[in-house]
Amino acid sequence: MGCAVTVLSDPKIRGIELRQCGLTAACAMVARWHRHLPRCIGGLVAAELVRVDSGWPVGVAIIGRPVSRELQAQGWCEVTRVALAPRGDGPLDCPWGAASLAYRWAEAWAWWGGMPVTSYTLDCEDGGSLRAAGWVPVATTQGGQWGRPARPRRMRSGVAARRKVRWVPASLVAP
Repeated sequence: MGCAVTVLSDPKIRGIELRQCGLTAACAMVARWHRHLPRCIGGLVAAELVRVDSGWPVGVAIIGRPVSRELQAQGWCEVTRVALAPRGDGPLDCPWGAASLAYRWAEAWAWWGGMPVTSYTLDCEDGGSLRAAGWVPVATTQGGQWGRPARPRRMRSGVAARRKVRWVPASLVAP
């Protein structure tokens, strides 16, 4: 599922390392593991969190183009999905630590590409993994529908229509 190049590891998160992987494999893992969002259509790059002892994937992160047209026009990229395997297969100590490793990888990848990076959580989520990775909340979306009278869209319901909090790495926020 992955490639042999280790992208990132953290001594605080024992036994887990992050490796770049293919988008097809990453999208399949998201479809299996993500709590509330459907399979994503694609992305720019993906990475998997793997157990060092077995090489078994326990999480995945996908970076893609932003949903927001304004951010896309300004050259941003977005962490579109981070998903972890169910508890029995995942990191034993702290799932938020494994997810924060994925967010730190996304920040590094975006920095090398010269792009600012963002991500979103639902307004009911606390963003613990993002905070652990050094990200800060910068805005809250209104939620709602994409459709307008001039450009009708399929109606969204449930999670897709909820308010979301936009996060960015603290390094992008002026002191």
